[in-house]
Order: sequence, then C-alpha cells, then structure tokens
Amino acid sequence: IGCLPGMPETPFFLVAGAFLFFALLAGSKAEETALSAKERRFEPKLIALIEINLPRTSAAALWREGKLENALHEFRAAIYESMGLILPLPEVKLTDDQELAAYIRLRGVKVKQIGVEGLAGKQMADALLADLRKIVKENACELIDDIMTRRALDFLDKEAPELAATVVPGIVTVTQLTEVLKGLMSEEVSIRNFEQILQSMAEFGPKVSGERALLEEARVGLRRVICSRFADSSGEIAAFALSPAIELSFLKAERENEALNTDYIELIARFLAGREIGKRVLITSKGARAILSQCLRVKELSIPVLAYEEVAHLYQLRVEETIGSDQAASEEEIIEALAA
Repeated sequence: IGCLPGMPETPFFLVAGAFLFFALLAGSKAEETALSAKERRFEPKLIALIEINLPRTSAAALWREGKLENALHEFRAAIYESMGLILPLPEVKLTDDQELAAYIRLRGVKVKQIGVEGLAGKQMADALLADLRKIVKENACELIDDIMTRRALDFLDKEAPELAATVVPGIVTVTQLTEVLKGLMSEEVSIRNFEQILQSMAEFGPKVSGERALLEEARVGLRRVICSRFADSSGEIAAFALSPAIELSFLKAERENEALNTDYIELIARFLAGREIGKRVLITSKGARAILSQCLRVKELSIPVLAYEEVAHLYQLRVEETIGSDQAASEEEIIEALAA
C-alpha cells in the first residue's frame, strides 16, 4: 500500500519493520524454549566406575593444566601392565565443598577421603594416585564385570579376531569368562596375558564344564606367570605337599560332592601356624586345588595354593615337608579319584 501513488511511505515501512522484528523475536524465544527443554530432558547415565571429587579452590589449576588427566592416563597404563585390568578413565568432578578434602568413589560409593590442604599440584596428584592404586588392588574383583570383559575382547578382536570369535560365544559366554577372570584376580594372578586365557578356553572349554574347571585350566595356561611369582633366583619353588589321604579327601569333595573331613583342614592350619611361609606354596593336584584354596581363605590362612600341573618346565619344585604323612589311603582310591 505504501507504494501506491499518493500514499505516505514512511509509516507503512515502519509498521512492516515492527511486524518483522516481533516475528523474529518470537521465533528466537521459541528456539530458546526448545533448547532449554532439551537441556532439561532426562538422559540416563551409568555411574562412573571410579570417580574423583576435588575441591575447586585447590584443584582447579591442576585439572585445567591437564597434569592430573595425564597422570590418570599413566595410572591406567600401569594398572594394565601389572594386573591386566582395562580401566576407563576415572571421572573427575570439581566441587564447591568448603572442606579441603578429595574423595574417591567406587561405583558411586565413597571409599576414601584424602586431605589436600597445603598440598601443591604434584603432591596432590601423587597422593591421589597412591590411594587409587591401593583401592584398585584391594577391590580388583569388584572392578571386573561383563563390561570390562567385553572391552578386553574388543581389544583382542583387533589382534586375534579368530581366537576371540571362537571362544565367545562359541565355547563360553561373556559372563562365564568374567567369572574366570574374577577367580584369577581373587588369587592375585594377573590377567595381562588375556590371549593365553582365551587359548586355554579354546583348548579345554569343550572338555570341561563349569567356571571352576575353566578357572583351573586357565591357571595351567598361565603357569609361567604364576610360577614366576614364587620361584627363587635359581628357579626353585619351595612347597609343602599334602599326604595322599588328605588330597583324596579334597578331590572327592570337589568332584563327587562328598563331605569334607574338617579334621584335615584343622591339621593343615596347625601345620602352617608353626612354620615360616615366606614364598612357599602349598602344592596339590589340579582337581583339589580350588576347594583347598577356598578352605584356606575361609580360615584366613595366607599361603598360595598351586597345582602340580601349574609348575612350568622351566621351574623346579622342591617339596620341603608333607602334611599328614601319617594319614593313609589305598593306592586304588587315589588312582580312581585322580582319573575321575
């Protein structure tokens, strides 16, 4: 209309400009409202496996400079090399807590409080990492779950895809493999040689049943790793052995679900109580090892239990004493139990 002859142009252009302005403003507000609603939308999130809470006042610079993140990556690498655990990067949160303390949480639960008042950047990082290493070592079994097992399988799939595909899910499930890894870690056996564990599953998985039997085969596969922990400089492993009668009792309890003679457990406990353990081990057959180790842990007796099959050919076994040497068992019973 403002363009028609005889009509004033200015008022109409002003009105048109006003309409355009308010239209753009309304669109902008609608966009902001939509964005705000999106930000408020609930999104579920897994609880961090390891979380570190740091006071903002004393740790902001440490985190901003990237020094703590670099230290955490080095921590993950060290844990992987020593224990075989593939940990995710710990989640770091800066808090406005007035208390000058850092907290370490494991699966959302506070497990450690560290006073950081007066600590410089590197000192704070060192204190955190020292406690992190201790927490991981003490709670290693809890850190192993199907997610971590799948992470290890994904890594191995890049290096040995045929092995990974053959074992999981063809021979064992992810959960069964997780239980084997937990069993190894519970006795402080590193799972760094993950490919050897899977090789044992591939070779013996079809022949045995149950996680306990799979665990024993995995230990045999890791025999060099296990023996290296207990051998002296000359390659000898000092050991206490069990008499045939005692070993037979544990074998039958494991394989035939027979009641275990508790007198034998007490006999072993008394024997060990009067001796220097050092790097010595208790040696038994593969079939009796798991239940014997379990019984000793219940009695809080700290001595590693090895199977004869776990002694690698590079090492020599030196049996110093035999527990219950006066206990008798028939040769036929022993042969029958070992062959079962």
